[in-house]
Amino acid sequence: MPPSISKIRAGGWRDQIAGGMTAGSGFARTHARTHALTDLAADWLRRKRLAWRGLRLVLGLSAVLLGLVGRGLAVVQVPGGCPAGALFCDDFNDNSIDPSKWTSGGNVVTESGGEMHVDNTVTDRWGTLRSGEIDSAPNSDVTVTRKVKVHYANQYHRSALYFYLDGNASTWSFGINYDDYAYTSGGGTGECAISGFYIVKDIPAINCSPSDRSQMIPPKWDTWFDEKIVYHSGSGLVEYFIDGVKQAEFNVGHVGPQKISLYLNADGWFTGHYQYFDDIVVTQAAAPTCGNGTVDPGEVCDDGVAVNGTEDSCCAKDCTFKGSTPGDRDGDGILDDLESQDPPNPIFDLNGDGIVDASERPDPNHKDVYVEVDWMKLHRPNQSALDFVVRRFAEAPVCNPDHCCPVKMRTIPVGWSMRREPSSRRPPKTAMKWAFSRRGSG
Repeated sequence: MPPSISKIRAGGWRDQIAGGMTAGSGFARTHARTHALTDLAADWLRRKRLAWRGLRLVLGLSAVLLGLVGRGLAVVQVPGGCPAGALFCDDFNDNSIDPSKWTSGGNVVTESGGEMHVDNTVTDRWGTLRSGEIDSAPNSDVTVTRKVKVHYANQYHRSALYFYLDGNASTWSFGINYDDYAYTSGGGTGECAISGFYIVKDIPAINCSPSDRSQMIPPKWDTWFDEKIVYHSGSGLVEYFIDGVKQAEFNVGHVGPQKISLYLNADGWFTGHYQYFDDIVVTQAAAPTCGNGTVDPGEVCDDGVAVNGTEDSCCAKDCTFKGSTPGDRDGDGILDDLESQDPPNPIFDLNGDGIVDASERPDPNHKDVYVEVDWMKLHRPNQSALDFVVRRFAEAPVCNPDHCCPVKMRTIPVGWSMRREPSSRRPPKTAMKWAFSRRGSG
């Protein structure tokens, strides 16, 4: 019997302010009464002062309540302006760079108008900004949110927000690049012309290898937008959102950090580039409780403490998927980065028509097997034998992260050729290449 399928994780208040001015109005009406000025002047003046103080108090409290109601009380504010539970934040309202949070460099970084400004005002001396180290719990999701506006002054712009992990002072681990870069030099790991936003790995963000960055994210220049970056530190997956809409995901291969530092710049040739931002907040999901039978944030699966790790479950004891490794969540030996490329890598064009069809393309959440079958002339395998292999894969009790349907396997001819080898004693042979991709789950 196939293993059991792991469980899948599958308004505010508003006080009525009406009548809030009654106390003040009552006090205010006091002095409207008719009194003999000679006998009650002092009492009247005393009451008027009390009425004004009372009215100011009521107005002040009402303004505070109305302000909270207008925000829907989405978060509870704590000293320093950070949401409760935040690991790090800055609203930049003091118009002065906080040295306990940030270290700046280059030309030039300023905090003004309630915003942080990272500019490029001197060629090759762009502004840089790095946060202090932020403690984080390994294997729990880290989320960075901020409001941001990015500007490129020419086509030699490559500003970024990078993550440094576990005290690394010199090499960033991954991040987001905001590119409009027209220069090309070398190949492979050289610089390539590139435009758009990208999730990138810990190598030069403008290198020529598409496996080192996500698909292109349509850029949003010269206008403020809400940015959210979710780093699943248990798996290395990074998700990127603009204005609440998910734009891309990419596995950066780094897992389990205990400290994080953010680095921002206005990198680019010549001058005029910048990134401005406000209200940056770093939060982390509560540490998951592996074994409670619920897929918590940071977990891939959870069948319960009595089932995890047994032969009846696809879930390991640590609530990761059985067989998965960093960078290969389905454990099929094909890295997620390669399986997730968009457009797909041409190596998966099995029939050689120049297009990677849906039936040929691998899935990072589903084990894929590609097999090439060669034979000697006059010894072509019986098709029924190949079909039998397909059926056996279809019946195999194999776990997949997407918990999908029965196994689907397709045989795809990719062409054949005859070759003779005069210098060889081996007989001429006809090589027929077949590949089939097993898709689905038991």
